Amino acid sequence: MELIVIHSAVNCKPGIDQIILTEKDFHPCKPFFIEHTLELESINNIKTKGVFETTKYIRHTLKIIDALLQVEGELYIEFYRVSFDSGGFPLRPLNFLMNEISTCYQERYQIQNKTFEENVDYIWLKKLKPALPTDDQMSKWSFGIVSDGRKNERILNIISQIKAFKIPSYEILICGPSPAEFLPENVVILDDKDLYFDVRIPISKKKNRIIDNACYNNLVIMHDRISFAKDWYIKICDYGNYFDQLCFPILDEDTQSLRVNDWIKSFHDFTQFQISKSVKLDYEEWDRHIYSDGGFLLVKKHILAKTKLNPYLNWGEIEDVDLSQRLYLNGNSICFYADTSLLTQTHRIKVSKQSTNWIKVLIRPIRMKQYVRKRNKVIMNAFDNFLKVKFG
Repeated sequence: MELIVIHSAVNCKPGIDQIILTEKDFHPCKPFFIEHTLELESINNIKTKGVFETTKYIRHTLKIIDALLQVEGELYIEFYRVSFDSGGFPLRPLNFLMNEISTCYQERYQIQNKTFEENVDYIWLKKLKPALPTDDQMSKWSFGIVSDGRKNERILNIISQIKAFKIPSYEILICGPSPAEFLPENVVILDDKDLYFDVRIPISKKKNRIIDNACYNNLVIMHDRISFAKDWYIKICDYGNYFDQLCFPILDEDTQSLRVNDWIKSFHDFTQFQISKSVKLDYEEWDRHIYSDGGFLLVKKHILAKTKLNPYLNWGEIEDVDLSQRLYLNGNSICFYADTSLLTQTHRIKVSKQSTNWIKVLIRPIRMKQYVRKRNKVIMNAFDNFLKVKFG
């Protein structure tokens, strides 16, 4: 295909050898390559006009453009400049756009020309390197499991599930004690004894060890409370191999319908604990502040290897939120795929139940405010009593 035009106007008509796409085609919760029969890195030229000024999904749009454009292909952007570097306008300033371009593309793209005429920036970019590493294939996977040796039966079940997927090339890395004396030859035990500094669980160091030892670029890192739906790998193959990070519904094992920490928004500012909240989004929503629960990560290794987890953060120290924030700042794009799911045990994390009674839905905010006021009064009274007790 010679040319794709991405235009904000839905009535833009295609010409010969052209495909017209709009902003609506680029949603992080809608699988692009399932909904569009286009081949990876098959387009010579892509032009955009009136898109990057307003779209909420600027990063995902840039990433899909990268997936479509062949090496040596060109991206041509017409951008209406309302401001160079000031916020507060209804349109995105130029430096916001350039920040995203440089963060996403780094030095795999080169700006060939950049001009400004009558409030319009004309930007030509040339793609120098492929979107994915050379050996990145859907048929090659690394699965890393974090274990403390207390759920060996579950780990053996996970090994059996992965084997049943019949992936042509895969490995399973277990960071922690071996779950059995005899294991399949593609199961590797990564000793973690040297990672313990004190009584805390060095979850970040354990996951970083998996990252360091993984052979394949499609990398899953999971806790032993997670298991897979039977169709997980088939559905992943349907989705396609182009993604940075992919999230799925996580459902409790008992009902296989109730959500457990699976598509969450957090504002990342933990000094604001009094108003801090995590919000479960609908599966068709996306937000800049989405983070992936640490129980299951599917992120390309070449992305994780550049960022990694903060080795000084242990289990229960918000290491997953910290990782999500730093991944985003380094250019990661997090997407959601609802056509398959994961299952989880729910000992510490509680399920989310959705009410279908509209009266309860309407009065819930009022009841929540009443509950919070009463709860906070009890907490502060207990805190006052705690302060009155002699220190030490």
